[in-house]
Amino acid sequence: MSRNLIAVMTVICAVSFIAGCKGGDDIEVKSGLVARLDDEVIKERELKARMKSLPYGQKKKYEGEAGRAELVDEMIKERVLYKAALENKIQNRESVRTKLDYARRAILIKAFYGHLAEKVECTDKEIKEYYDNHQLEFKNKSTVKAQHIFSRDSLKAVEWKKRIEKSDDPHIFNKIAKKESEDFSTSQKNGMLGYFNPHGYINFVGKDQRFGNAVEWLSEGQISDVISFDKGYSIVKVLEKRPATIKPLSEVRENIIGKIKNRKIKEVIENEIKRLQKKYNAVNYLRQDLIKNTRSAKELWELAQEEDSPNKKIIYYRAISNGYPDHKFAPQSLFMIAFTYSEELSDYVFARRVLNELFEKYPDSEIIESAKWLKENMGKNSLKLDSDGSIKKESAEE
Repeated sequence: MSRNLIAVMTVICAVSFIAGCKGGDDIEVKSGLVARLDDEVIKERELKARMKSLPYGQKKKYEGEAGRAELVDEMIKERVLYKAALENKIQNRESVRTKLDYARRAILIKAFYGHLAEKVECTDKEIKEYYDNHQLEFKNKSTVKAQHIFSRDSLKAVEWKKRIEKSDDPHIFNKIAKKESEDFSTSQKNGMLGYFNPHGYINFVGKDQRFGNAVEWLSEGQISDVISFDKGYSIVKVLEKRPATIKPLSEVRENIIGKIKNRKIKEVIENEIKRLQKKYNAVNYLRQDLIKNTRSAKELWELAQEEDSPNKKIIYYRAISNGYPDHKFAPQSLFMIAFTYSEELSDYVFARRVLNELFEKYPDSEIIESAKWLKENMGKNSLKLDSDGSIKKESAEE
């Protein structure tokens, strides 16, 4: 009896051992492991992080259990190749070391930018001020709902207009549009063009200034005269007009926060770079050579005047302000840097920063009046300059 019991127990243990071996992989996966390479493991959270970092198109490729398994295959390939590279000391090759240093530096710089950005915030007051001062940015354009009758023959269009004017049938416009209009994309809908901005793209018409201007002046319910435009001739009936409106603050709040933060982050980074350049005694010898190799401030000024590239102009003007701070061209150079940032690069943040530098260094300069006017009016009009750098205010008013 005892022998039978021992035999039964032995079979049970053997079956349990086999079952345990068979289910071992399941236990590993359930414990958060998805792969193993010797003593190195790949965990579920690593797989999820890798999936999250993939571009949208690649994410689709690795969806589902089969896709996840394929992605783990790719991760295993990367790991074994990486281990082989280390074993073969590829990392010690000079060209590889240089690339590794560059990649490490780039990653740390990007992370440092993120560190600086984390400190940037914007208040409700700043959001409201931006909204109030940039109303045109949040303007919904006026729209018109209209229908038209189209022909490439001007005489046919004139005849339609006469028939519409003489008819007592309130549906005459729709009937002609449906049966006789040569715009087959809209004729079955009584010539309906839908809603559109007169100065934007219009169904069938495209973007046509003559058509848009003619429609813009029509009132609701009014029928136009024959309108001549690029494609042919139309008679338009305006059904509805919606005036331009300003989007509510609640609708554009997140957009404003992004713009304010981007501006502040840019300022924080620039200020931090300036501070660090002083801290680490940074010197640009090429910049110094540029100044030394140039005979005079006047020559630099002339080079800037002849230059078409805004960024190169700024380099020449900055060479004057830095290399010849006591020269008569120095304050004018700072003004021209600000003007170039404002009117050619539309970078009003840097423009104002340079103007503040001008106010601080040369408060008694003759250019200060123009500088103050520029600071108040930058971005409003396309400004012009006299040869001496002063603004032609009357041209801005025009």
